[in-house]
Amino acid sequence: MATVFLAAEVSTGLDPVNVLLPIANRLRLHGHTPVFVLRDCNRPMVILRQQGFSVLQAPVWRAGRGAPQPDPMAYPDYVHYLVKLGIADGAAITTQVDRWRTLIEFHRPALVVAYDSPGLMIAARGRAPVIALGKEGTLPAITESGRYPTLWGAAAPPAREQGLVHVVNQALAGLGEPEINLLSDITNACVDRFVLDLPQFDFYDDVRRPKAVGPLLSVPGPAAAPSGAGAYVHVKSDVHTVDFLMNALGQFTMPVRAYIEGVSRDFLSAMAWRDVHLLPRPGDGEDEAGKALIVIHDGNPTLAGICLSLGRSQVVLPQTPGQFVIAEKIEKLGVGAVCYGAACQDGAIELVGLALALNPTAWQWAEKMDRRGSLKRVFNACLVATGEKPPSGQTDTGKKQGRRKRR
Repeated sequence: MATVFLAAEVSTGLDPVNVLLPIANRLRLHGHTPVFVLRDCNRPMVILRQQGFSVLQAPVWRAGRGAPQPDPMAYPDYVHYLVKLGIADGAAITTQVDRWRTLIEFHRPALVVAYDSPGLMIAARGRAPVIALGKEGTLPAITESGRYPTLWGAAAPPAREQGLVHVVNQALAGLGEPEINLLSDITNACVDRFVLDLPQFDFYDDVRRPKAVGPLLSVPGPAAAPSGAGAYVHVKSDVHTVDFLMNALGQFTMPVRAYIEGVSRDFLSAMAWRDVHLLPRPGDGEDEAGKALIVIHDGNPTLAGICLSLGRSQVVLPQTPGQFVIAEKIEKLGVGAVCYGAACQDGAIELVGLALALNPTAWQWAEKMDRRGSLKRVFNACLVATGEKPPSGQTDTGKKQGRRKRR
């Protein structure tokens, strides 16, 4: 069967693996050969190779070497995000596209599934069909004028976009590649696009057509927490409220499973006497949330969407602009409590208590949510792109043919 690239050019850590792995498993069961191509191979390498998957190093944008993953919500629009990656640098574009082109021509994938991978989407044009996946602002909507909409502040002026298109086209001409007319051609060239946020957490929901499909979950609806369930915590150690929340969880005598990035030895010692199981790596979000009563995180849209889908209340500790947007939406929906700054120091117990009290509301939201089978839709789109027929004639990839069939 066919080789399929599952790529993450910008995103780091295990987040892209959590997104791409369910697709890879289904493709392999169908006889295809998934190959992961990742910017950050350090932690994912062991996990993926233990499961028998091949892992390749993705080309890294020059501006991103040695730098943390940029937060797309820290920029007014997607144009500014592309500039941060290096799209205003002709030499950087040439290097990035050429390296992707070399990988594609050597491995000859029948399909590319690109997660937060603008350089790959440029390089794959005319070489392999591309299905783009994104969330958290990394796969923006496109307005009727062909521009990326503004999230906040001032958008990039048209003249700036025209200048960037000129830089990109100069680099592409040097490589013998076809030019683009608009920056939005980068994502428009894909055969399908799927936004893996729930519409409630999609930053572009008011202009997105079609709507976001939600996280790739294996369960169709809300699931009751098992007996004796407690809390799942996934935050960074530099969040100054972590100690207060962990103390508050201790007051409720509930078991805690926690992944806290960058924990110190002092913190490990402080947790040793409590009913806290510290995880060496992030747990599978769907599995961990399914086993918990409440979930504590920093505004991760994936975890937020999983919790809303499964009927779990949340405590959110936002730190970045994008996380504050997620936190505000969770608070507005009434499915969780939000800690704003130092307020958590004196009110951590009240926050945890509020989250527990909001579980019935979270469950009600989960029960009335639109179940659209996002994993099945993405997988079926992959089969169609490789020339196969989806099981039972299902061809709904989020486009009109699926809706016609259901009438």
